[in-house]
Amino acid sequence: MEATLMLWIRTGVLLLATGAFVALPQGGVNFGLTGEEPSLAYLDDLSLPPPTGPFQSPHKQGSQLCHLMQLKGVQKRLCRRDHQLAKVLYEAAILSTNECKYQFRGERWNCALGVYRSNILRKGYRETAFLYAMSAAGLVHTLSRACSTHQLERCSCAPSVRGRKDAWLWGGCDDNIQFGLRFTKRFFQAKALNKDLKANIDRHNSRVGLKVVKNGLHKTCKCHGVSGSCTTQTCWHTLSEFEEIGKILKMKYRNAVRYPPGGSHNNAGEQQLSLRKRRRLGPRKRDLLFLEDSINFCDSSDFSPGTKGRECNSKRKCEEICCGRGHNLKVRMVRKPCNCTFTWCCHATCNECMVKKEMYTCK
Repeated sequence: MEATLMLWIRTGVLLLATGAFVALPQGGVNFGLTGEEPSLAYLDDLSLPPPTGPFQSPHKQGSQLCHLMQLKGVQKRLCRRDHQLAKVLYEAAILSTNECKYQFRGERWNCALGVYRSNILRKGYRETAFLYAMSAAGLVHTLSRACSTHQLERCSCAPSVRGRKDAWLWGGCDDNIQFGLRFTKRFFQAKALNKDLKANIDRHNSRVGLKVVKNGLHKTCKCHGVSGSCTTQTCWHTLSEFEEIGKILKMKYRNAVRYPPGGSHNNAGEQQLSLRKRRRLGPRKRDLLFLEDSINFCDSSDFSPGTKGRECNSKRKCEEICCGRGHNLKVRMVRKPCNCTFTWCCHATCNECMVKKEMYTCK
């Protein structure tokens, strides 16, 4: 699998799960949230599952998935050759999209995609930085897990090693982070000669996402022995859950560093400087970088639908999300479990009651 995938990348073709296989134009990982297609048609409804059916062969399902991702020509044929990869790419795009929406569910910018996405990607906002990092993280996480769970035939578990102490042995199946990293990093090299400052920033932020996933790799062990004595442990490496990765990236978004520090990047000569030459000015490899201040996302624009009509769950939160315009209050009747009785050990029986719930929406 590795040889096949790397050959695809060497030909200058980039897998794009949200629209097409395209050459990498910005230097970052153009995948999932950062795809170049103007539409996220198949991601707008996040409940939409991959096409499956009881009488469909895996190849048929993969072909449908390639069509769903709007692939064309040679790219579509490449996708159809490996139905397993098509499914993994779809899952990576869904994973990063869901996590982005979850992390920004209470913000003015709530990871609005669709027609706004391509406009934000052309800018140098904090939100742009987050999208590149999240897309890269989603791709490497999904690929690594797919290898270890045998979803991809031509890659498998990471190579195991024996522990230095006899008290534990490697076992199980390691998440193959090295395969995921090698494959994803090839994406970035498609336009390695692009020295534009924006391209370098996008590439840097993508790598931040990769580092967060890699740093989350940890050892998990299972005890073996009589009466729980744990005389021997079987251990393997596993990745952090993606929700934890999302939390870390959200924190990095809040602490993102403006680049160049305290200055403008309007000078044409300055734009040609590589990130490596300017790194001594302050930003660290683990920081997300942005080039310009974000808009407030209050009103409808090319970058956001605005916050009019948005739900907010408390008066205090509404003040921030609604941008001082105020909010409307509606009372709805909703069903909730009530009068629950608990049975040892772990079973609950509840009635269903109708209760009033206050709903706030921005004016």
